[in-house]
Amino acid sequence: MKVAKYILGILFIITGLGVITQKSIITGIAFVILGVVLLPTVSDKLKENVSFWQNKIVRYVSYIVLFTIAGATAPKSSETSSSKEENKSKIIIKTEENTTEQEPATAQKEEPLIKYEIQEDLTTVIRYDKAPSYFVLIDKINLKNNDFIAEIERVINKIVSEKGGKITIDFFDNKKALDLYCKSHYVTNTLGRSLNTSENGLLAPHHIVLFSGEDNVDIHYNTLYIFPNASKDTPNIGKYVKTKEFNPNVK
Repeated sequence: MKVAKYILGILFIITGLGVITQKSIITGIAFVILGVVLLPTVSDKLKENVSFWQNKIVRYVSYIVLFTIAGATAPKSSETSSSKEENKSKIIIKTEENTTEQEPATAQKEEPLIKYEIQEDLTTVIRYDKAPSYFVLIDKINLKNNDFIAEIERVINKIVSEKGGKITIDFFDNKKALDLYCKSHYVTNTLGRSLNTSENGLLAPHHIVLFSGEDNVDIHYNTLYIFPNASKDTPNIGKYVKTKEFNPNVK
């Protein structure tokens, strides 16, 4: 029994000293004290000089208390810390992956385009500087607000991205008005006469937008005319009549 106590005592002392070198002072001291009091020579001396140490229950309770203190204050294993760091790294990486995945989705979110139709049979019309002219038919616009302007601008962005910036685009929400304008306003002028009051009245509310792109002699290099055949006094649409610079967002 004494041999076993010597072995345990020495082991606890060595363990305590090792723990102290790792800067866990309380744990190390607890192990050292436990190892020392387990040594039979020390234990016998304590029995002679300390009366309560003669009580076996007191001794075993002391051993248990010291061992509990040592265990409770022992540093966590490096493996556990490493595991936590690894898990933390995984969480960070996962978060970054999620962010990366979400960014393209956000970037791809665009306002939907309104329905439009380029009149392909009329695309032979050429501007004075040899820039092509396109006639586009759209659905009837809503005049309750000016949202239709931004909607048409998005269509211009798309057409310019596909056809190029040196271009003229006329938007109509009425096919009859589109055909009339094409016959009477370009080089061919197949109508062979000036427009009458009724015909001008048809164009005013239905020729919605004219875009003149990369035109050096126009008001702006890129000019947007809103209701180009109407005036500020035209009923219902006069408040929207405007000429402004519009530089397409080409993708």
